[in-house]
Amino acid sequence: MNEGLISGRYAKALYKHCLEAGNAAQVYAQMTQLANTFESEKLLQSTVDNPYLLPADKQRLLLTAAGADKGGSVDKFVLLLIKNNRVNLIRTMALSFGDIYRKANSIARVVITTAADIDEKELSKIKNIVQKHVADKTIELSHVVNPDLIGGFTVTVDSQMLDASVRNQLKNLRLKLLS
Repeated sequence: MNEGLISGRYAKALYKHCLEAGNAAQVYAQMTQLANTFESEKLLQSTVDNPYLLPADKQRLLLTAAGADKGGSVDKFVLLLIKNNRVNLIRTMALSFGDIYRKANSIARVVITTAADIDEKELSKIKNIVQKHVADKTIELSHVVNPDLIGGFTVTVDSQMLDASVRNQLKNLRLKLLS
């Protein structure tokens, strides 16, 4: 069976449980932290996949990575995944849960990537322009510095990207010269 399909089903079930329990926002924050931890700690996935690691240790590790408490919804979810031998898919489940939550609550994920660090005033200007573009949605903003852009910036709103970087302009110029 497709891992994305399995992850999506578990994420939907977790979301429905959270709606009934009234803690969807709290679980969203924890699942977002868990996904971010998987992104920053590359060895976390191989540790979770390790068959020699005891289930209780996996549970404790994942709760710590999510910033969740024992006995909460995330803890119950992790225990279910361990019981069903699906804990290796928890990263994709966390990402799927985030997508479901953002869609249900009209939240646009905005990532502004710049070549160098910018001040809050410039970041606020870009945010206001993006807010006009997404109109009725709430913005979840993050800022990333990527020196490979050389100059300029990129703005990613959900799956759409505006590339105003020097790197992109040089690439387009190169393509024009080659053709």
